[in-house]
Amino acid sequence: MLLEFDKIPNKSPIWIFEAERNLTDSEIGNISNMIKCFISKWQTHKEDVHGSCEIKYNKFIIISANKDINNPSGCSIDGIFKLIKKIENKNSLNLLNRLTTSYIDENGDIKSCNIDEFKDKIKKNIIKTTTIVFNNIIKEKWQLESNWKVEASKSWHKRLFN
Repeated sequence: MLLEFDKIPNKSPIWIFEAERNLTDSEIGNISNMIKCFISKWQTHKEDVHGSCEIKYNKFIIISANKDINNPSGCSIDGIFKLIKKIENKNSLNLLNRLTTSYIDENGDIKSCNIDEFKDKIKKNIIKTTTIVFNNIIKEKWQLESNWKVEASKSWHKRLFN
């Protein structure tokens, strides 16, 4: 069952998929429709999952499920990843590459690069421990507000500075 994103409880699980490039308006429309269609039929153990999605900054696909009503597990979570693979194939995207990372540069623009480029930018002092990064490994919806966009020193990125 499809819900508005703000109707999902804060303690509910989320999955964040990052595009390596900005999505076009047309892609956002198509992707949103694919995800909404999936969520409207999403089930776990033959019971409806109550879920939602958002696309943030033309780059991040965020899917969530109400954990209080038929929390997804196993095959129902696998279904998300099958959907993401379909989205990748249809739109020539790579959404499952966990080596892509994004940060906000000194001009306030969101930039993306792979881990090796990120490390190189650290060495060149382009990225600092105070640079805002997107911590896509957060697990619950409430963390979007406080733990998603954080200084690199407060995320898993901090280990890249050693």
